[in-house]
Amino acid sequence: MLIIIGFLAGAFLLSPICKNQKYKNLYLILIWASLVFITAFRSYSYYTDTVGYYHSYTFNANRDLSVLFSNVINGEGKDPFYHFCSALFSHAGLDFRVWLIAVSSVYYGGFVYVVKRFSNLPFISVFGLVALSYVFFTMTGIRQTIAMGFTFFAFVKAYDKKLIPFLLFIIAGWAFHSSALIFLLVYPLMHRRIGLLQVALLVVAMGMAVLFPGAINTIVRELAWNEDLANYANVTTGLSIFGYVIQLLLAGGSILIAHEYCFTSKEGVALINMAVLGLVFQSFVINIDNIFRLSMYFSVYGVVLVGNALSKLNDRNTYYVFYTIVCVAFVSYMIYNRAFANFTMFGGI
Repeated sequence: MLIIIGFLAGAFLLSPICKNQKYKNLYLILIWASLVFITAFRSYSYYTDTVGYYHSYTFNANRDLSVLFSNVINGEGKDPFYHFCSALFSHAGLDFRVWLIAVSSVYYGGFVYVVKRFSNLPFISVFGLVALSYVFFTMTGIRQTIAMGFTFFAFVKAYDKKLIPFLLFIIAGWAFHSSALIFLLVYPLMHRRIGLLQVALLVVAMGMAVLFPGAINTIVRELAWNEDLANYANVTTGLSIFGYVIQLLLAGGSILIAHEYCFTSKEGVALINMAVLGLVFQSFVINIDNIFRLSMYFSVYGVVLVGNALSKLNDRNTYYVFYTIVCVAFVSYMIYNRAFANFTMFGGI
């Protein structure tokens, strides 16, 4: 836990240099390198999924690359391209941590790319990424972590209305985790004016989740594009509404303090629409817990949105009050969630 606290303290103390674009780039490089280091050199005993991925990596070292490549071509197995790529690293005799460095570099590289382009308060974006468990997820869901890394780049291309690069990044993400295809929703919806459409999406989604929970399972089963996603529909247990409340507070608070930015600026509209998509899928988590994985593709942009909303406050006293409220809220969630309570570095298996 101390390494996480130390990272956040350092990020906060260095954050004033971001006022200069040249030093902002340096700041983001340091953030990227630090997060890659923390993620890749965590103890293997931290969370059981890491152990599973480690054994999969060492097992792939003994598998025939031609067979793994054939699995990619034929679409056999679960996310075969991930296993083929990891096998390339393991066959080269590279330690598992080198693979973790590569995985982390894609994710945090994509995140930093978005922050560099869109975030007015990089520290708040980074703090939110850590506090709201997105960093924790990179240590548990490695395959989707790579996919989400590519969708960060896809987000920027969608914002610039560059369809072909957008699709290429989606395909790259899909190759590692098929759930990345859900990000295709971004291109037609990102620039839609905020109004009745977004309200209707939120009301209908939550209404279905509360009043017709069985319909959610049916929809997921019918629309799933592979067996793994279809299996989500077989789950009848959900998560609490707490995650939904957190996302709603980020979006609602941002609108409260910077409604003009959120509703009229191209950037604000894009980020609000991402928040809406995140909330729509988070609604379904009440019934099907794994849907949170789909929500994460969109909800992560809330950490950029709330920082930008804060930056629009002209009165310094009001700015410091709301800045403090956001930071206290992030700290409170970290304490409540305890995701990093047992976090350690460098331990092996």
